Amino acid sequence: MAKIYEKKTICGQEDKLLELLKKIPDKETKEDILTIVHNVIIEHPHAYIIILDKNGTFLFENKSIHGLPLHEVIGSPCFSDFGGKVHPKDTKIMYTTFKKALKGEPGDVEVEVADGRKFSGSFIPVKKNGEVYYVIMVMYEITYQKEIEGLKRIKKLYEEGMKDTFMMRILFPSGICDYVSPSFKNFTGYEMKEGVNAISLFLSQLHPDFREEINKKWEKLANGEIPPTMTYQAKTKTGKYRWFHQTNSGVYDKDGDLIAVEFVVRDITEQKELEDEFKDMDEKFNLILKEGKVSLFTAIYGEEGKDTIIAEKIIFTDSIKNITGYDAKDLNDDPELWIRITHAKDFNGVIEQFSRQLKEEDEINIVS
Repeated sequence: MAKIYEKKTICGQEDKLLELLKKIPDKETKEDILTIVHNVIIEHPHAYIIILDKNGTFLFENKSIHGLPLHEVIGSPCFSDFGGKVHPKDTKIMYTTFKKALKGEPGDVEVEVADGRKFSGSFIPVKKNGEVYYVIMVMYEITYQKEIEGLKRIKKLYEEGMKDTFMMRILFPSGICDYVSPSFKNFTGYEMKEGVNAISLFLSQLHPDFREEINKKWEKLANGEIPPTMTYQAKTKTGKYRWFHQTNSGVYDKDGDLIAVEFVVRDITEQKELEDEFKDMDEKFNLILKEGKVSLFTAIYGEEGKDTIIAEKIIFTDSIKNITGYDAKDLNDDPELWIRITHAKDFNGVIEQFSRQLKEEDEINIVS
């Protein structure tokens, strides 16, 4: 490993790394740390390398990921926010992943620092006799990759049919809409400039049945309580009400305070119409059952009788009395009663049809 440094393979702060290694008495542990650092340097020359002790304290950092002087970082805990340089939610992620690494579980994280740079990295435990004594963090900047991914994701949304989806962003606490996607007009019939005043437009077009509910949710949202989804009806410029499903996600500043909410709104009118149609069919069917024009039965089989058509018990709905004159209890208590009242010429056909459909695990429809 010494040859790595003789060849000037640069990770940064090599002298500080060697000073740290001199303080580690165990030769095997030193070699493990050097091997990890060496592999990182070879594969990712621009990586940020951080060594933590089992208390989570910074022992080494080759270059500052937070933008702070290295001497201010060394000796600090990995779950520090470094004076607001790390977002509070990311601090929690770092701490949770570190605790897992202490149990010998390598972990991956994605975090963001105050200046907007994004990083991806790994927590690698270094063990001695089965116990973790050090954790090496290897971080890579992925800011540009994330921006490209975001652009690709937005492009894909448009390509997959943005005519039924639009996005907007509302700033808080001002309530100003600073972004509306171009699909807003196709989606609602309103011009883009009308969408800029989205809140008042949105609330004014709600169906009366949803105004109280959505206004309450909006008040909670303004106080930082973000409902993940909303479903409601609102009027488009055509004058017709349509159904919408909206997902909400918060945008936070470095102190964890809500500064904006991003919305993705989808037109689900056709879906709701299908749901209503099925609901109507279900209600009609229940009405038929109530009127006694149809009866349902459930055949219960024991484990030993699973290969036979003879059920241990058959349970009929009460409407069977309107069809047969027998109470459901009579048929439920005497499974053979149904066989006895079935017309003789239909009996064999019933048995054959029942047996075939039972074997095929299909819905069973019998006319007799």
